[in-house]
Amino acid sequence: MVKALGTPYINLKSMHLPYELSRDEVAAARREIEGAGLRIVGGGVITFEQDSDADVGSTSRTPSRPACPSSPRTPTCPILPRIERFAKQYDIKVAIHNHGPGGQTVPFSL
Repeated sequence: MVKALGTPYINLKSMHLPYELSRDEVAAARREIEGAGLRIVGGGVITFEQDSDADVGSTSRTPSRPACPSSPRTPTCPILPRIERFAKQYDIKVAIHNHGPGGQTVPFSL
């Protein structure tokens, strides 16, 4: 389906590349995806149940994380410092997935 859209870029969610896979399973999946001519640009959108090291850290240490160059997330303002700390620790490029007006994520104003 992605190829039919005329783009080689794909962002995977946990339903496509589960966080629980082993490093070998992730490597095999990545070879298959790239063998189909697709380029993985991100993994997520990742949401958080709570502002805790356990919750934020669990999505930063998963075996599938290295397969995805960026990590779209849906944070609230109070959790941003914790996300930043884990992003620096695990060298993660974080993208903010904002749900816009009425959403529960980071409010942006121009």
